[in-house]
Amino acid sequence: MNIFNRKEIFVTMDLQKFGQISSILDKENINYTYKTFNTSGARPGTIQSIGLNSKCMIQYYIYVHKKDYDKACWVLRDNKLF
Repeated sequence: MNIFNRKEIFVTMDLQKFGQISSILDKENINYTYKTFNTSGARPGTIQSIGLNSKCMIQYYIYVHKKDYDKACWVLRDNKLF
């Protein structure tokens, strides 16, 4: 899946929520990709990250193929994740 045929389905900073969504998409056989973004600029577990809330350092972006977008939205709404 390349950037031209995918749509963003969810963005979160909650690793548990990311796990729930990816598990549901797997269960429904919906292919997805994801990327992560470090919002703090510091690497987790280093001296620069002291005092930062580690739960708010990584942002997770989840993408599905354009043709699966409606189904993925329906599945996530049905599981009360939207």
